[in-house]
Amino acid sequence: MKKIAVIIVVLMVGVMLLSEFSIASEQKKHLVDFLKEDKIEIKVHGRDIESIVVSLRRKVPYRLIVLIPAGTYFVSTDRSVQNMVATKGEEVTLDTDSWKTLVIEAACANMHKDVPSSQHNFTVQYSPTQKELEKLIPILEMAKAPFPVRQAAIWIVTDNADFEELGTLRSGIGGFGPRVIDEEVAAKAMQICEKAGIDITRKAIWRDRHTILKGLKAGELRTWLEQKIEKF
Repeated sequence: MKKIAVIIVVLMVGVMLLSEFSIASEQKKHLVDFLKEDKIEIKVHGRDIESIVVSLRRKVPYRLIVLIPAGTYFVSTDRSVQNMVATKGEEVTLDTDSWKTLVIEAACANMHKDVPSSQHNFTVQYSPTQKELEKLIPILEMAKAPFPVRQAAIWIVTDNADFEELGTLRSGIGGFGPRVIDEEVAAKAMQICEKAGIDITRKAIWRDRHTILKGLKAGELRTWLEQKIEKF
């Protein structure tokens, strides 16, 4: 009987060890959670106005699946440089001890500050502290909007930007080309903000509604803005 009891104890211990090994053999969590648990190393630096570079390396001997969802917020260590917010979620698996680098689609969140470059470093947090921006990001991701629309919507929320201010984003070398955020882009950004539950009529961009309307072609977007103006 004693031998049987010993065997049972050994089997139970073995099952517990296997269970613990299984749990530790792979973990899937938010990037910030792994950082808090000191299970990964991270380096984040700027790239351009629409993306940010994240390098990761595990500090544990088992596989980590790192989640970087849309809305993850990157805070510049230089106060003169814009913070950035991820506009598309990413997932990366760390199964070796080597660094893995990925480029995250993002947008800037402080339009009157400098655009980030590779020389600028960032820290990371779960999400923005601004509630409207938290509401906006998932709607932006679902809309799969192009970068100019994403950037316009974010600046409307974070900086209360009007149409003239949105025009500071320009194409071409040195930013001397045509404006990137035209009437069509601005109207689409306004529409997405509304879908996110943000009262666009309380934003500075609403004062430019007639100017924006004049630049819209016939179609769904123009109809939406016309009806919005009529109800106001």
